[in-house]
Amino acid sequence: MHRMMAEGDDVLEHINKIKMLAEQLDAVGAPVSEDDLVITLLASLSETYQFLITALGSRADSLTWGLPQNKPSKYTDNYRYVHPHTGMM
Repeated sequence: MHRMMAEGDDVLEHINKIKMLAEQLDAVGAPVSEDDLVITLLASLSETYQFLITALGSRADSLTWGLPQNKPSKYTDNYRYVHPHTGMM
């Protein structure tokens, strides 16, 4: 299961697509572990979210699927603050 996020895509939509793919795999008897979901998400984010990958990577021992799924706006808000000239949301 791998889906690359294109530059400019909405991170919440991207997370939902990954979650939906995992649910579809589970429905056909091929469940995806929480660790694999987190790894897939981090590996699939666009370069715009490199800061998020770095921030979450520092918490590798405590990452769960619930963390990136429930907290992305915190990180995207930080991105807008750190990079106000990009126009990325």
